[in-house]
Amino acid sequence: TFTATDEDPTGDVLTLSAVTIPAWLSFDASTGILSGTPLNGDVGTHNITLNVNDGTVDVEQNFIITVANTNDAPTLENNLMDQEATEGEFFSYTFAENTFNDVDLLDVLTYSATQNNGDDLPVWLSFNSLSRTFSGTPNVEANYEIKVTAIDNSFESVSDVFNLEVAGSIFVNKIRSKNIKMYPNPTNDILYIECDSFIEKIEIMNIQGKLIELFNGKEKKHEINVSNFPSGIYFIKMSSSNNLIFNKFIVK
Repeated sequence: TFTATDEDPTGDVLTLSAVTIPAWLSFDASTGILSGTPLNGDVGTHNITLNVNDGTVDVEQNFIITVANTNDAPTLENNLMDQEATEGEFFSYTFAENTFNDVDLLDVLTYSATQNNGDDLPVWLSFNSLSRTFSGTPNVEANYEIKVTAIDNSFESVSDVFNLEVAGSIFVNKIRSKNIKMYPNPTNDILYIECDSFIEKIEIMNIQGKLIELFNGKEKKHEINVSNFPSGIYFIKMSSSNNLIFNKFIVK
């Protein structure tokens, strides 16, 4: 708000008018008040010209109003799409550039990604924030909730979540049908594994796909102590000759 004042020493009636004002401003000639609310697109300098007339002579006053920027938080414009992947097959997903928006002209959005519960992404999944691309090869069947956050120059942010479902492949299911015994399942002590061929390496991963145990040794029988494992579902990948054998077990 700005109030223009005038005075005529001869007592003439003065008439005020606005010659040049931006669209977001209005001028009340009866009170001399300039008022308005600039929007984000109005940030910058604006030339103002006011006129006063005493019935004979016009006098103009020129000045500049500078509109300073105030930060606007980024917004979600288009929801992230749920995704499907297949165990053992390469996965890639790039979300659209117009998923998030920031009306501040000088702001550049940066992106980060975690699981919705705050955990890091599963170890097999990487995120390139510059290209907005997720990629990797899943090694377990699982469901993930992936949270993407857009952050502006003032560290204000907005987030959205998409579901990523990893299904088992037909190839993996066939491998699982090989002559292998894993017992007892569920267990809370020793997990016994027996196979008709040598198992050279065993990898155990949690439900997020994070490797938690690695065993090496060319044996047909293995005993794995899981007594210190938290209760839950675990995935196991066994390397046998030129084959990969996938399975899962439960710690109760």
